[in-house]
Amino acid sequence: MKIKKCLATIFAVLFASVALTACASESNNDIMIGGSNAPSVSTDNTHDSATPTPTPPPVVVEVSVSDETQLRSAVALAGDTPTAIILNANIELLSDFIIPSGSDIRLSSAGSNTFNLAATRDMYAVTVESGATLTIDGISFTYVGLTLHRPVRNEGTFILNSGLIGGNGFGWCIRNTGDFVMNGGQIIGYGRGSAPIIHTMGTFSSFTMNGGEIIGVENFVQAWGRTFRPSGVQVSGSNFTMNGGTISGTVIGVEIGEGESPGSAGRFTMNNGTITNSEEVGVSLSRGTFTMYGGLISHNRSGISSNSTFTMNGGEVSYNQNDSDWDFLGGGVTISGGIFTMNGGTIRNNAVTRTNGVGGGVFMNTRSEFTMNGGWIFSNTAERDSDLHLAQGVTFNNNIFDTSQGAIGTGP
Repeated sequence: MKIKKCLATIFAVLFASVALTACASESNNDIMIGGSNAPSVSTDNTHDSATPTPTPPPVVVEVSVSDETQLRSAVALAGDTPTAIILNANIELLSDFIIPSGSDIRLSSAGSNTFNLAATRDMYAVTVESGATLTIDGISFTYVGLTLHRPVRNEGTFILNSGLIGGNGFGWCIRNTGDFVMNGGQIIGYGRGSAPIIHTMGTFSSFTMNGGEIIGVENFVQAWGRTFRPSGVQVSGSNFTMNGGTISGTVIGVEIGEGESPGSAGRFTMNNGTITNSEEVGVSLSRGTFTMYGGLISHNRSGISSNSTFTMNGGEVSYNQNDSDWDFLGGGVTISGGIFTMNGGTIRNNAVTRTNGVGGGVFMNTRSEFTMNGGWIFSNTAERDSDLHLAQGVTFNNNIFDTSQGAIGTGP
């Protein structure tokens, strides 16, 4: 009985202690379970993490201009405030038009018009400095009777959404050492010399083509008694990504090579888009890499010529027709001292039409390496080795070679 009374006394003390603790906690809006060392669960929501307030978009100032003085004043007054400048008329530029570092300028035309910025002397019509952004929406850059015209020099960020940029071929239309994004519009080069329409250069520069057209126009030069076409895109130690759009009518569609820095090389990734109607070759690779995931290289004299590293994961090279007298150039893909890895894609209906022509589909010259893991090569024509020509000294890593269906590859 004494033990029972002792236990009853102990339990009474314990329950009284818990009750006192709970009452004291209620005054602080906390419920304590198990004494003063137990964790608390707060019912006060005033300290809950609040949802961050979204950052509002930057305020864009709109300014309308009708002449060169107003245009230059609008850019100068903009500072680092995003500013949309709307052209109400064609404007002639008497000196270089500079978008200074820190600026964020958008140029467009009033209403449904496409007004023009015209250079009147040999110069860059527009220079985008490093740290500046220029966006073009529906205006054009042209030249007025010049022998040398370079419309845009970009060292910062240049975005072309719509509009027209035209040059005369002695100078490139766009010289890019920054970041250039082409979402639409047209860039037209008129052949009068050897300069490309777009020259993107420098290890840290990039050109991304999501849409639009790059067009080379054949031009007759009376003094030289012959016609010229410009080159398309020259990639010198830079990075070019093609996600869409068309490059057409040039001497060479895309030319990838080394940059000014020792050991630098160009990089071209083709995810989609079309390269067509090149006078010599669709893609020329002398130093660097070309990786093809999709897109079409078609109706050129020759599709691809490479003495560096070409990897084909998808896309199509077709209907290129080599009618030249060059002995070491096939119809679809020509590799001379380079590496070609084919993981997918299609090479078809290409041709070498000259007498004794070889390698209508793929021409592998000596000291080259060809690894075929997938893809499809068929319906190409030449007098000899219509689909695939392997010269002496070529390393051929054949992982799927199958000609049982009258073609080479895994089948469509």
